[in-house]
Amino acid sequence: MRGFIFSLLIFSTIAIPYFWKHQNPATFVERELNQNWQFRKLDTEEWLSAKVPGVVQSDLVANKKLDNPLLFDNEKQSIALENADWEYKTTFTVSDEELKKHHLELDFKGLDTYTEIYLNNVLIQKTDNMFISYLVNCKKHIKSGENELRIIFRSATRLGMEKLKKSPYLIPAVNELADTDKKTSVFTRKAPYHYGWDWGPRIVTAGIWRPIILRSWEAAHISDTYFELQSVTKIKANYDAQIEIIAAKKGEALLQLNVEDRVVITKKMFLKKGFNKVKVNFDIMNPKIWWPNGYGEQPLYAIKAKLFFQNNLMHEVDKKIGIRKIELVQEKDSLGKSFKFRVNGVDIFMKGSNYIPSDNILTDINTERYEKVLKSATDANMNMLRVWGGAIYENNEFYDLCDKKGILVWQDFMFACSMSPGDSSHLLNLKSEFDYNVKRLRQHPSLALWCGNNENMVAWYGWGLQKKYKLNASDSTDIMKTYMKIFYDLIPNAIKQNDSTRAYWPSSPGSGYVFNELPNEKSGDVHDWWIWFGQASFKDLISRKQRFISEYGLQSYPETKTMQSFATKTDTSYDSPIFDYKQRSTMDFRPKDAKGNIFNGNDMILAYINMYYKTPKNLTDFVYLSQMVQAKGLKDIIEGHRSHKPYCWGSLYWQIDDCWPTMSWSSIDYYYRWKAAHYAVKKAYEDLVIYPKLMGNLVDISILSDKLVDVELKVGYKLMDFSGNVLATAETPIVAEQNANTHAFTKNTDELLAKVDKSKTLLYVYAKNNNGEVLTQNILHFLEPKDLKIEMPTISKKIRQTEDGGIEIELSSNSFASGVYLKHDADECFFSDNYFDLLPNTTKTIKVTNCKELRKLEQNLTIKSLANTL
Repeated sequence: MRGFIFSLLIFSTIAIPYFWKHQNPATFVERELNQNWQFRKLDTEEWLSAKVPGVVQSDLVANKKLDNPLLFDNEKQSIALENADWEYKTTFTVSDEELKKHHLELDFKGLDTYTEIYLNNVLIQKTDNMFISYLVNCKKHIKSGENELRIIFRSATRLGMEKLKKSPYLIPAVNELADTDKKTSVFTRKAPYHYGWDWGPRIVTAGIWRPIILRSWEAAHISDTYFELQSVTKIKANYDAQIEIIAAKKGEALLQLNVEDRVVITKKMFLKKGFNKVKVNFDIMNPKIWWPNGYGEQPLYAIKAKLFFQNNLMHEVDKKIGIRKIELVQEKDSLGKSFKFRVNGVDIFMKGSNYIPSDNILTDINTERYEKVLKSATDANMNMLRVWGGAIYENNEFYDLCDKKGILVWQDFMFACSMSPGDSSHLLNLKSEFDYNVKRLRQHPSLALWCGNNENMVAWYGWGLQKKYKLNASDSTDIMKTYMKIFYDLIPNAIKQNDSTRAYWPSSPGSGYVFNELPNEKSGDVHDWWIWFGQASFKDLISRKQRFISEYGLQSYPETKTMQSFATKTDTSYDSPIFDYKQRSTMDFRPKDAKGNIFNGNDMILAYINMYYKTPKNLTDFVYLSQMVQAKGLKDIIEGHRSHKPYCWGSLYWQIDDCWPTMSWSSIDYYYRWKAAHYAVKKAYEDLVIYPKLMGNLVDISILSDKLVDVELKVGYKLMDFSGNVLATAETPIVAEQNANTHAFTKNTDELLAKVDKSKTLLYVYAKNNNGEVLTQNILHFLEPKDLKIEMPTISKKIRQTEDGGIEIELSSNSFASGVYLKHDADECFFSDNYFDLLPNTTKTIKVTNCKELRKLEQNLTIKSLANTL
């Protein structure tokens, strides 16, 4: 086992699965059963129309039986339905021709969660895991003509409570929104965040959340393919292909593989009845290499596998593959061990975020919504997203888009902030889940790492769970045995058997592969929550050198347009009841105030605003400053993390998106509107960043480079007052080393600022290429924003139509303008930059997209800056 775990070098060419979308000959036919569905509350008479895929909550909303649970405080209506059972039904027609096929199967791609499935009134399957597919051979129960399919969904909370009552002890489930003795989520293999989290609602869904497929096939078909890279050079890439075939009878067969419409191999074989596994080896000549975003292209090769049985084409499957090598490098040094990803031989700093599902109603997330969040990731120069363990193994479309866009995926298994029951049936259920999802996802070039869980280990050792859940020594021993079984046996074996090319990390955060190796700054990854729960300053985090930071963050409110989905005009204070209701981050470890109120996330937002900005005078200013402080925090921390390279090799903040309209740690809100923070991280994640750092009485200016070539630069600074008068200046040529940090200047502030007012002065730093083009720029203040004496600027604007039909805004200011915020409520306009600093007597051009009318923009555009809040 240890030999496997420490064998981290990954050689993998990965096929993108097109489950449910095979291009098939007539001998293999699939059709989705998504029509004529109805549902009802069990034991009632009223049948309502249903959408499949879909869930009870969305169907009730569509039938006007439930208000949208994501808006206002409508979540309460959904909670009231948790203990109900539901029934879905449809009819479908089977032709005589279909009935003649050797096999007829129903493939239930995703049922949420406890179900009983009836076909023509015969019970054919029970399910208890929303994360796996259930395949049922149903030919003997299907008839020619009309058939009826019924699915009964049992209450996950009620069945979970029945299991809890049978358990000899409580099992910790920290973030579930329920009383300690009523937390049932750990007993059910269902998305944990459905039970509530400290950023999302409690909406325990039930329904057909992935397609149901009726499949008919003849003598044989391909059930799975896997392409594993053995070696790659500039001349060729060599693969082992593993093809799984199900045969209804024995006989001679031929397998043919095409790459980009060129036959690369054919293999004759004799199939036995039942399961067959065929291995073949082939080459791709002059391979085009797949790279993460920012490092190259993402070429994907089309592969077609064809199966002939007794000279007849039985089945063909289309896949796409991307050629790349990846390894998790953990090399010993004088302090500990590194934690970095090496892709195609290049050490790459991971720049990204944590991803949660973009909705609590999973079936409301479509390809268009995946595209929005992933485009926001690539536009912000990200190369990695962490699919967090309290959610779901995402849909195929998500990983397909990551493959196309070059977004590497840190993939958690679905465990977070909890422990697990250890009965044999539960463990067997987990084994099926691990095998299924490793096989389903292993062929994606974007998949970089398997991780066992989110914070389970650190929660057990650091959060006082034994005391809170009243666990004695014997209970704790049982829980530990289960933990070891899951994360050091079942998951590693599932990976070893199905995807031995990728690294496995047992728990995040962690410092090693041994169970009690808690996170530290010398090895492994950390979740640095001193920034929020510890109320640490940004400087505190910047000074901490850590190997890989996979969680940290700050909250903000979304923009006022988003807030209209849960607030009214009467909600005029940051602590209005609806805002306290929507805020799920509670600080119950802190003392209550004089009125007995718990300090919550909204109070923490205000605390951080007051740390850096003046106290907001109204809700509008509070919203603006909440975004400003979040943006400042993420920018400062990311630049600090990058400045610690090559000790530090990754910075993934929490979180990129939201699952409902609310205030949270997200950098884009539920409606995919960019907050100030997303504009800030876009700049902080650029491949070339000039970084001025104030250290005591010194200013250090460096170039942070992720480029894979040396860059000749002229690095300079201008010390200026807020009116634009230049007080000091210097410039020097340097060569910014590839994939490294290069020092440019160190200046003594005692000398630099000897005759200036620091409250009215800034340091503008820049780096130009040999053609004089500014490649990167930054601004350093010598005091916190609240201590600056910023006068109200006069900001001029020119709005014009470009030759290509686009719109541009040209801005200039007579004095320094901080945090310039452009807003246009009439349209969903997107500005190429926002919440930016504008230097005096300079111009800045903003491109505007998704704006319907130039005239409306001219009439409705508002401009705000930090001075408006003073």
